[in-house]
Amino acid sequence: MLPEEKRKLTAIGKQEDFQEIFEKLTTNRELTFSEKSLILATAIIFLKHYEKDNRFISYADLSYYIFLKYSLKYNDFDPLFDFSANFGFYPIVSTLINQDLYREDSFTDYLVSSRIEEFRNPKDYIETLEQNLKSQKFLEDLANEKSYLAPTSFGKSSIIVDYLRKNLTASSKVGIIVPTKSLLMQTYQMIRAADLRKRIIMHDEMYIDEDSFIAVFTQERALRLINRRNVFFDILIIDEAHNILKHDGQNRQVYNTPHL
Repeated sequence: MLPEEKRKLTAIGKQEDFQEIFEKLTTNRELTFSEKSLILATAIIFLKHYEKDNRFISYADLSYYIFLKYSLKYNDFDPLFDFSANFGFYPIVSTLINQDLYREDSFTDYLVSSRIEEFRNPKDYIETLEQNLKSQKFLEDLANEKSYLAPTSFGKSSIIVDYLRKNLTASSKVGIIVPTKSLLMQTYQMIRAADLRKRIIMHDEMYIDEDSFIAVFTQERALRLINRRNVFFDILIIDEAHNILKHDGQNRQVYNTPHL
């Protein structure tokens, strides 16, 4: 958190009116009409400050928290809908509409709901605007080496499948390197479910001189295949790279292998 951002939040938190109303909202105590108006207006002010300086992420986070708590407590989802639509939180927008928690009553509402399908992932879930923009940018990047950084549950697994669908050829040898054996089966099942029409192998001993395959390996198995069978990968995907490419001898050997 930026020093200026922290200083302003601390000052706001010391204001007695806001402090009392925010505490009541947080602890699910009843708010008066004027208190509802004040807390929602404060959330809007936070958003306006965030729009002026996107580094003040905590302002947007606090606004979202206020709108969410208010909507759930009072079964009034208009503030949450407006916030989610403006910030591209389309999974929330879709849920509110599908569960009849929000009634579209303006032309803008209909435009928002009509665009939701544009953000539906092939795995049949709705992406946020940020997810969609980042995935499209990654898939359209023609660089030979690139990385995709995102928090947990952001859809990185779907990116792997989408990338392979776009780049596989009849002779592609693909290596997907995972950091642990526990992720091996999970990733294997994901690739198998994608039906990419390639033989999938999980162990170096399963390799039988194929011209094309998808290998879901730990780094140890990848090393054995490379060193013993002189195999190279046309496409190499390293999942959880921050766990694999640590600076120890074995991992440097994987990273610096000439075939990769």
